[in-house]
Amino acid sequence: MARVLIIAFGNPLRCDDGVGWIAADQLRDQIEDSEIEILTCHQLQPELADRIAEAQRVIFIDASVGDPPGMLEVQNVASVPYSPGSFSHQLDPARLLACSWELYRHSPEAFVITVTGENFGYGTHLTSTVAALVPSLVAGVKSLINTPEPQPAVYSYLP
Repeated sequence: MARVLIIAFGNPLRCDDGVGWIAADQLRDQIEDSEIEILTCHQLQPELADRIAEAQRVIFIDASVGDPPGMLEVQNVASVPYSPGSFSHQLDPARLLACSWELYRHSPEAFVITVTGENFGYGTHLTSTVAALVPSLVAGVKSLINTPEPQPAVYSYLP
């Protein structure tokens, strides 16, 4: 059972939408702990609920759309009532936590770290704005891993 589950999601073929995948690769290179599991996926799906139910803490990493580009944001995620719709293979972190609760009666402590992207067009490279935030993103994830009881927070960082 993973103590911490990191789920980086997005499309690595859509420029800044791949920031989570790049952060996950760096985390894999830097973390050697059998209690930390790092996954990458294109989107959140109900099939992840069993992995989430086994974790004590889940950290989601994603790109976001908005202004200003290059903003790094960390938020607590709380489960919301799960109600599968016609598009049940695409969930947000809160609904995926609810799915874990409904199926396994466990919804761990969870955080989402987002980076506001600048370019979501076709390509495999991050913009310089987002690439400059990857070290801070990785450091933020490592901080959430190593803090025994992170305080509920919503905070943003602009370089």
